[in-house]
Parts: sequence; structure tokens; C-alpha cells
Amino acid sequence: MKILYISDSTLPSRSANSIHVMKMCNAFASYNHDVTLLAKNTNASICNMQSLNEFYDVKNKFNINIFPKNKFKGSGRVYNILLPFLIKNKFDFYYTRAIYPALWLSLLNKNFFLKFTNHLILKVNFLKKIFLIILKLNKVQKWVVISHALKRYLIDSHDISEEKIIVAPDGADEFPHEVKPVTNLIGDFNVGYVGSLYKGKGMEIIIPLSSRMPNVDFHIVGGKEKDILHWKREINEGQKNIHFHGFIPHAKTPQYIKSFDVLIAPYQSSVHVKDEKSSNNIALWMSPLKIFEYMSSQRALITSDIPILKEILINGENAILCDPDKISEWEDAINVLMNNEILSDKISSNAYHDFLKNYTWKQRANNLINEFNNKVL
Repeated sequence: MKILYISDSTLPSRSANSIHVMKMCNAFASYNHDVTLLAKNTNASICNMQSLNEFYDVKNKFNINIFPKNKFKGSGRVYNILLPFLIKNKFDFYYTRAIYPALWLSLLNKNFFLKFTNHLILKVNFLKKIFLIILKLNKVQKWVVISHALKRYLIDSHDISEEKIIVAPDGADEFPHEVKPVTNLIGDFNVGYVGSLYKGKGMEIIIPLSSRMPNVDFHIVGGKEKDILHWKREINEGQKNIHFHGFIPHAKTPQYIKSFDVLIAPYQSSVHVKDEKSSNNIALWMSPLKIFEYMSSQRALITSDIPILKEILINGENAILCDPDKISEWEDAINVLMNNEILSDKISSNAYHDFLKNYTWKQRANNLINEFNNKVL
């Protein structure tokens, strides 16, 4: 089958959405489908990068068309405008996760699957009008959502029938267990966080938590330079047990994850990846890649006791869930795992088996392909 994935992602970049599109295309290709990925070249691209496959740690071959060849100010807008001319060949299965590709596919009379994520709950009036056009043209065969909360939103807000909605949480690759851990970590017990440092992602917990637990070393993998500088200014003078490792390419993060004793994801009840006026609170809808990567690693996981994560995690079984507003619960959770190896092993093992059963990229791709084949039949 010929599959076209039209993304709104900049490749290569630090964004989680770029990881998602590369991993999904890799998973589609693992079933011997002929896969093409369209992506854009913008000023957010990482320079001096030799191999996309190496950067994202993808093994299967698929076609990658990045437009335009040279990035410039506004090149992302040009990509959105010229998309109809980039969809040259005929494909069996069209898939996208962005509003402009969805508009063009609708206008070109192509039936397609639309991955509906929180960024399509739009705040800009112009984009709201585009979304209404997509709804009216009715070319979306299946709406793919990452959580049951988003499914409920589509039903309640846009009267989309339940039969047209697929709940498909995001995923991760199986953890490369042959990877060697980082050897220069300081400390007898190491707690790791891997991800961006946007407001609400968890540094609001990690900074005060680290000052309360001087016997534990906290490691932060990821973040833009300006965000790292911001959070470093929040650390107590003379504090030595919190370490910022900066941005690490996705393919190399397993080396760090394997080095940690416990993994932490302290989402707040409000999470924004842009300013609050122009973005939604993703804590209401999200299905974080980080959680599935943590689950795959066979490391104990501590994260937030918020409704959206309870779609995946059970407190005391495959994670420890803590109130995002109570630092003491996070401190207690770390102390429990540090002193109770049986519980730590139980949580990490349960999380790993839940991941293998439900949350690999290959399973996700296969489920979508099966849904497409059933739709065609």
C-alpha cells in the first residue's frame, strides 16, 4: 500500500511532533508499505545534521520530502500554500495531523485520516474557519485522537459520530536494552527528567524538590538554552544536586534514561507549550511521548495524578501518581522507591508489560492500517 503522511513538522528539529511523524512513518514502513513523508524546512531546523534516520533512530526505509530545499523566513508558510503541488502521485492512504494539509486534502477530494490533537482546538479565528470548512467538506474518513478526553471533545463540540473516531494513544519504540548508560553521573541515587522545560512540564516541582532532597541527584535532559538559564536562576545558591544536560538527540536519550534509578514527569494541571493566549492547556488532552518512553525503559515512574494520565496509568501498579500541587507527595514517592526495591521492580515491570501490550509505534501503525482496510472494505 502507498501511504502519504503530510506533516506540519520541521525536520530535523527538537519538537516532539517531529519524533512522532518519523516514528509513525518508520512503523508504517516496517509492514513493507511504500511510505512517503512530507515535511517542511524552516528556521527551526537543526543545522549540521547528517542523517535523519540516525538523529531519530529509525531503521526502516521510507521516502522523505522536505520543502523548500533552503529555509528562509516564512518558508513554513510557503510550504502550507504550495502543498497541493507537492501531492503529485496517487496514494492509497492519506494521513495528516495538521490543519493546512487537512484543508488541501479536503479541497482535492481526497479521503484521509486526520490525527486530531490539542493544537487543532483552535484559538485563532482564521484557523477556526478553515476547520469548519474541513468539517463541511466531510472528507475525513477517521478522526484519530490520542485520548478518550479528545474523543469526548469531538463528539460534544462538533457532533462527530463515535464510529468515525479512533482512540490511539501515542507510543514509543521498544527500549534498546543493549545501550550503555552514561558513566559520569554523580550520586548514589539518580532521578531523571527527559523533555522540554516549558511552563507546566514539571520544573516547578523539580526545583523545590531537589532542594528538599540533598541526598538525591536530579538530572534534566532537554530544554532550550534560554529555558535552562531561566531554571538555573531558580536554584538555591550553592546547590549541587541538580544537573542540566541540555538538548540530547532523541536517538541518544536511552543512554541517559538507563542511567537513572527513577524517572519523573511532574506535569502541572495547566501545561502550555506557547503563551497561554495562543495555546491550549494540553494537560486536558495530552498523551505524552515521554510517558511511553519511560514505560519502555523498565525504570520506575513517578508522574502527576491528573485525569488524562489515568487513562494509561494506575497508581501503585505501573506508576506512582502524585498531586501536582503537593511537593511532599513527590518527596515521599522518591523515598519509597529508593528504599523499597520490591515496589520499584513491580512498578517498572508492570509498566513495561503494559507498554509492550498496548503502546508500541508498530502496534499503533498496525491498528490504523487495519482501520483503513476495514473502511475500504
